[in-house]
Amino acid sequence: MKIYTCSSVGIDYFLFLGKTLRSCGFDVEDVFLISEGEYRRRAKSKGLAKLVLRIRMYVVYPCLLFRKARKAKKNDIFIVTSNTFYAPLIIKLLLRNKIRLINLVYDLFPDAIEVSGKIKSSSILSKFIGAITRKTLKCSDANVFLGELLKSLAIGRWGPDNKNIRKVIHISSDYEFFEDGFKSNSNTKSIVIHYGGQLGLMHDAPALVSFVQATINNYGSRNIEFSFNLSGSNAHLIESQCQHPKVSVKQAIGSSVWREQIKNYDIGLVSLSPSGASVCLPSKTYAMMGGGLAILAICPIWSDLAELVLGLDAGWVVNNSMYNSLSEIPKDNFINEIGKYRSPAAISRDLKVLIDLLLTNKSLIETKRFNAYHRVREEYGMQKIAVDWKNLIEGVTDLTVAN
Repeated sequence: MKIYTCSSVGIDYFLFLGKTLRSCGFDVEDVFLISEGEYRRRAKSKGLAKLVLRIRMYVVYPCLLFRKARKAKKNDIFIVTSNTFYAPLIIKLLLRNKIRLINLVYDLFPDAIEVSGKIKSSSILSKFIGAITRKTLKCSDANVFLGELLKSLAIGRWGPDNKNIRKVIHISSDYEFFEDGFKSNSNTKSIVIHYGGQLGLMHDAPALVSFVQATINNYGSRNIEFSFNLSGSNAHLIESQCQHPKVSVKQAIGSSVWREQIKNYDIGLVSLSPSGASVCLPSKTYAMMGGGLAILAICPIWSDLAELVLGLDAGWVVNNSMYNSLSEIPKDNFINEIGKYRSPAAISRDLKVLIDLLLTNKSLIETKRFNAYHRVREEYGMQKIAVDWKNLIEGVTDLTVAN
């Protein structure tokens, strides 16, 4: 039996999946079309170059995947990510019972497109994409989600009649890249808050802008700085509205360079809009913690991201949702209600209280950094993740024996 891990882009955490499975003794082949570096370069382009990238991701990659699956042996296992979202269904329908399919849901569609505002949940396109998602969840031998909330919301909307395996396995990160051990920054004067990666439509960009502006206005003479390495559709908001000597804004950089620079920071800044928290989880959070950053998350208190940060006692969560729990959200209009924001004034007030605390008690930052570095390895290191995947693979293999 061979395992194929498949994604349109060979991003760090995807390659970590293959490494994790190999540690279990499985024969694994990584299948991807575009490297992380190439994707980052081409994603910044426009016009024809951007169109070519989309064609490669949404046309060429599914063809590559089908060719691999067609040549595979019976009952080989394909772990196919939701990048590209319809790719898992294509190979399962065309090859039927020849292969075993594990659908790895990085982002949920059409929900993610709805959150972006590009389509409405009542639209024909949403219903069409939803039919693909429903069929994918149903025909996959197993569905893997990144968090319990993401799992429950996906199954609740698209898969109530599924009888297959459903499992939560954290995306994690390859902590062997951070081999220097935990190093304290207690002797440094400034508190450096860092945002690295995508700032897209799933993130709470307005709250980040307000946070940076208010912090600089209130504490401009204090030892607090911001460092941004970012890309995505909302990156321009930080670039245009947060210009200040204590705010460094640069484009996103490759993972290897970023890991070298992380030692210069104290706090990792992450965010999700209330709607975004219902469809995704920022993978960069695991890498930030692995590099020894405390986490400041601006996100719903009921989200998987909040559960991750608070569960490890690795940082702080500032709630940006109108609701304090999912049980408070009216069920008769759940899709629209879940995306409602808490007032900007309330969010800003909580952030100011937190910064006041950190400026007068820097040892608290070191405690959270220490917890982040060590506890993320204890709870979500390769050995723990490998056990989860091994158990899942064995469950899917049992299905092949039964058939």
